[in-house]
Amino acid sequence: AYDGLIKTKAYLKHAIILSDGDPSPPAPALVKKFNDARITISTIVIQPHDGSGDQNMFNIAKQHGGRFYKVTKPSEIPNVFLKEAATISRSAII
Repeated sequence: AYDGLIKTKAYLKHAIILSDGDPSPPAPALVKKFNDARITISTIVIQPHDGSGDQNMFNIAKQHGGRFYKVTKPSEIPNVFLKEAATISRSAII
């Protein structure tokens, strides 16, 4: 995601991570690269690992100025993407 977003000339750069919340958090150097490039990240967790997945995904969103979503059914995912698109679009207009 970083490699693709860093090349774009877009004013706002935002990624959405959909995961089961793998217990391995991102490396501090990667967090710094995203933040230095002003790339925000929102996260969606579904069927997280043993409870730690929620916290990992929440932390990623918090570290990168994004939002955290926990979904229980795959059918909820499109609505989250629509909400994110609306939020990002609104930010670009303001």
